Amino acid sequence: HTWVTRCLLLGRPLAFGPHLAWAWWIALTFLGLYLVLALLFPRGVEKCAYTLEQSPGYSLLTALLVTLLTPLAAVVLAITLIGTPALVIALFVAGLFGKAVMLAWIGRRITSPLMGGKPVVPVLAVLIGGVVVLLLYTIPIVGFAVAKFTSWLGLGVVVYTLIAMNRRPKAAPAIVT
Repeated sequence: HTWVTRCLLLGRPLAFGPHLAWAWWIALTFLGLYLVLALLFPRGVEKCAYTLEQSPGYSLLTALLVTLLTPLAAVVLAITLIGTPALVIALFVAGLFGKAVMLAWIGRRITSPLMGGKPVVPVLAVLIGGVVVLLLYTIPIVGFAVAKFTSWLGLGVVVYTLIAMNRRPKAAPAIVT
């Protein structure tokens, strides 16, 4: 009841107050999961954050296309019986990783000027970005907007990075003399 009145009705996932510790524990557990992902896959987190920095437009477009094409892909894959559950699991895992990437990207944006432009290790970037995002979650209306946007864009960044990594390099033009 407290979460509904102090959080949901105000448009935020978190708030400070009594009887809300469970919501903070859930949020901190997910932050811990994102930190573990950054520890296990630092190069992947860095690569995806770099992709967002270099190709924000394509990342946004990919997020939009994933959103629009997922229902169609689920229907088409339903024929195989295991295709739709596999798609759901793949999107869930990519979404979790994407959220870690977004936290790392936010953390990198904050620490880069402080470190003289040198990148910070991904796990520290995720921690800093995670603390900032948790605090943003407590702001009415902004909290849910930040939560949804970081999840949505994070998924798009991960999918676009995977697509970009699997593209075949263009052959060098032949020099005719």
